[in-house]
Amino acid sequence: MSQAIQLETEFAQLCDRLGFSPTLATGASETAPPGAMHADDIEPGSRVDRYLVLRKLGAGAMGVVYAAYDPKLDRKIALKLLRADVLVGLEIARKRLEREAQALAKLAHPNVVSVYDVDVHAQHLFVAMEFVEGETLGTWLRQPRTWPEVLETFDAAGRGLAAAHAAGLVHRDFKPENVMLGDDGRVRVMDFGLARQQVLAEIERPNSSAGPSEPSRVPATSMTLASGAVVGTPAYMALEQFEGRADALSDQFAFCVALYEGLYGRRPFTNESVARLLYALASETLQPTPKDTKVPTWLHDVVVRGLAAEPRQRWPSMDALLHALSDDPRLRRRRLGSRVLLVGLVVGATLSMVVAANSRARTCEGFESRLAGVWDAEQRQRVNAAFEATGLNYATDSRRRVEQRLDDYAEQWLAGRREACEATQQGEQSGELLDLRMRCFDERLEHMAATVELLANADADVVRRGVEAVASLPDLSRCTDIEALQATEPRPEEPELAARVDVLDEQLIAAEALERAGKYDRGHELATRVVVEAEALGYEPLQVRAWLTQASLAQLRGDHAGAEASWKRAYATALGLKMLVEAEEAARRLTHLVGHALAQPELGRAWLEHATPLARAVGSREAKVGQLVLLSSIEVREGNYEDARMHLQRALAIDEAALAPNHPDLARTLTELGAVYYQEGDYEEARESYERALAIREQAFGPEHPLVASTLGNLGKVAEARAKYDEARAHDERALASLEHAFGPNHAEVGATLQSLGRVATAEGKHEQARQYHERALASLEHALGPEHPDLATTLNSLGILADMQGDYEQAGAYFERSLAISERALGPDHPRLASSLNNLGLVARALGDYVTATAYFERALTLREQAHGRDHPGLAYSLGNLGGVAQALGDHAAARAYYERALAIDEQALGPDHPDLAYSLLGLGEAYLGLAETQEAIPWFERALVLRTRAPGSAVDLAQTRFMLARALWDAPSRAGRDRARAVALAELAAAALARAGETSSKDVDVIRDWLAAHEN
Repeated sequence: MSQAIQLETEFAQLCDRLGFSPTLATGASETAPPGAMHADDIEPGSRVDRYLVLRKLGAGAMGVVYAAYDPKLDRKIALKLLRADVLVGLEIARKRLEREAQALAKLAHPNVVSVYDVDVHAQHLFVAMEFVEGETLGTWLRQPRTWPEVLETFDAAGRGLAAAHAAGLVHRDFKPENVMLGDDGRVRVMDFGLARQQVLAEIERPNSSAGPSEPSRVPATSMTLASGAVVGTPAYMALEQFEGRADALSDQFAFCVALYEGLYGRRPFTNESVARLLYALASETLQPTPKDTKVPTWLHDVVVRGLAAEPRQRWPSMDALLHALSDDPRLRRRRLGSRVLLVGLVVGATLSMVVAANSRARTCEGFESRLAGVWDAEQRQRVNAAFEATGLNYATDSRRRVEQRLDDYAEQWLAGRREACEATQQGEQSGELLDLRMRCFDERLEHMAATVELLANADADVVRRGVEAVASLPDLSRCTDIEALQATEPRPEEPELAARVDVLDEQLIAAEALERAGKYDRGHELATRVVVEAEALGYEPLQVRAWLTQASLAQLRGDHAGAEASWKRAYATALGLKMLVEAEEAARRLTHLVGHALAQPELGRAWLEHATPLARAVGSREAKVGQLVLLSSIEVREGNYEDARMHLQRALAIDEAALAPNHPDLARTLTELGAVYYQEGDYEEARESYERALAIREQAFGPEHPLVASTLGNLGKVAEARAKYDEARAHDERALASLEHAFGPNHAEVGATLQSLGRVATAEGKHEQARQYHERALASLEHALGPEHPDLATTLNSLGILADMQGDYEQAGAYFERSLAISERALGPDHPRLASSLNNLGLVARALGDYVTATAYFERALTLREQAHGRDHPGLAYSLGNLGGVAQALGDHAAARAYYERALAIDEQALGPDHPDLAYSLLGLGEAYLGLAETQEAIPWFERALVLRTRAPGSAVDLAQTRFMLARALWDAPSRAGRDRARAVALAELAAAALARAGETSSKDVDVIRDWLAAHEN
């Protein structure tokens, strides 16, 4: 028999024994010649080192995988060969890959594909791995699976990933196709990214020898979403991985993408293109889950946290994530009873004891019947019909969110009530404590019933607030807080009084449900009726509860005086009865009402002195965070922004430690923090806080909710500050439509949004449109807050600025003086918010030629801002520029130059070198140099200002004036060529034409330019 025939026969027998049927190529050699082997076309029967190649299994961008046979150990293996062309010249990368493969070979874990060997053969780095018979997780998921099945399978894969992380390894390309479900029932993670990110890090470094037409890096937006893409697989990649950074947290992100896909049958982020994927990742915009999903909310929340754009917001590790995935609230609440039964069995309890234990357990079943008529199939159908009947485009989405939250609340209620019952049956708590806990659960059930009834009769307003109404149902964990329950005021002993109190408490619960649903007038009317009856009964604990509800609804209706009176009565009575939770709430709400809404910060601080020790005594998250938010609001009122920020950062840390990453309460704290960053001039941090809040609120409430609108308004302010006017207007217009629909035209938030639109219109040179916006804003705010509230000052200043632009200095001065008077009465004479009115009054005085008065106003404004914010705050630049203008008018050009130089340095640091607002200081510097007879030095400042104003969609008047300033400098420069004088004439002609078209300046300005042209054209 010839050697070739013998080889073919032995190879066929081997393949038959191992379960393969490849065809041996004619003339296959025993060993491929060194240097001639190509990873893609190794023939069956060839040898790689000692391994006999059986067949090709698959290929990717970095390598090829073959089924092979290890004759030394007599077993099938998978052989991965890395492409030689990738590794040529990359010795450092090859050694790094080799070290990582060796580390993986040392890792022995049942949920990781074993690595047996790593070496180099014919210029190919190869890895010999365990051969697994079975199917990939991706194939397995193509069949319908229940969420517990999916979770169990992913838990095994996650344990493998965690083990790799513990060994210092990073997968870099976790996805369903890289997980095998073996025929032996074991789940294994495979295809660690040994030759993916690290090699690319070497390839993508700019090559000094590359020509200008040969880019050294492929942009992320050009990647496909197919398996085997350039860096990992984009659909499963975290944002930082697109930037070339991969670690255990990016593996966690990929795991959560795959788990989300397994649970819901769709990936969490859009995959239409990489550009859209990157936007969705950065904004944390999730695709909606299926309407009929049975995946519980607790599991959804755990997975979503692992999908956070910011790595530090994810779970600290895979182990932490796996622990959270295993922490099913239903199972957790059953563990206590299970442990007690197990102990009884271990110590040899008699059959009669077991029967008795089972009998006791049966007495704690059947609580599901309590949900009948509260949240059952019939109520679900009523809610569904009511939501759909509104015809709102977001009704279906809101209804799904509402149903899921109600399902979870009902499930937690059942588990908590059952656990309370079992604890008493097993002798772990007294019957008295059981009564308190059951009373707590009964009260929560009444809240749920009242809320469901409102949802079942929903109108457009209820649909809009439905998710918020359910999310704010009373916390069930309070029913396990022994100290809080024991501090609860006992029910009255007289049966008739007790019965009447129960009826009135139910009415208060209904009023609170109306509040959650946004029905403030109806809720306040009902709460007021309860107050009257409670006072007639003389039962003080009920009076406290009624006053608290009445006060909250009164404030929401804009009745601040009524709210203050009710909260004061509630506080005094609750404190006397030692109802600490209620007393703390009243004091905290009074702090905010008096210190903010009524603009009396000193009285607000006085109430805070009462609220702070009460919050410490109560000790709840809500109380701690509430106090910190209150402290920050007072610090903001007094201009202490650094202290305010520190309070809010502490509050956010408390919230993040206690809440799921998409809990609505986080958005509230983030919004407050964003506002402080904005006041400090840190617009990037402000934008990040607001965008994170927006993502949470859109996910929790849907895109049309008023809270979403408020956050959009905040983002609009940040975009405006960064001169992104189109973006600002888009945010503000969307917010305004939602807020007017929700609240009508006379609401404070509507007024604030109109203010923003007015500022944007002013910046774009649309002065008449701006005036209309600000007049509407002033009417809304006066109606909502009263004529003396400090929030009116901003709108009054804006109207004054517009009057000043039109040359109506008398009207402008009246607006500014009213603004200053309101602010001084509310905030005192040293608050930095007075600076805007002072600067504006200075401008009016300067326009009227009263430079001494103007200088006094500008210097006072500068001092206030320096005292509050330091010498580098962006707000100082405006006052400095104004002082420069006065110095210029007085002929002190050297002082003017110093003011403008400092203003420019501050603005460049805060806004960057290309912000259009830098033009003011640049023009001032140019004018100062002209005044110093240094014409040649003035021209670069004018040129730079013209570039900025040409790029920005600002006022045509401002652009025209800039052109004329440069024209004069070009003409007067002593060493300029004739062509620069021709350019000067052209610029002046453009300026005159633009001013004539704009119609927003006096003809005198046009005449000045035309006179100049007449004198210089020839």
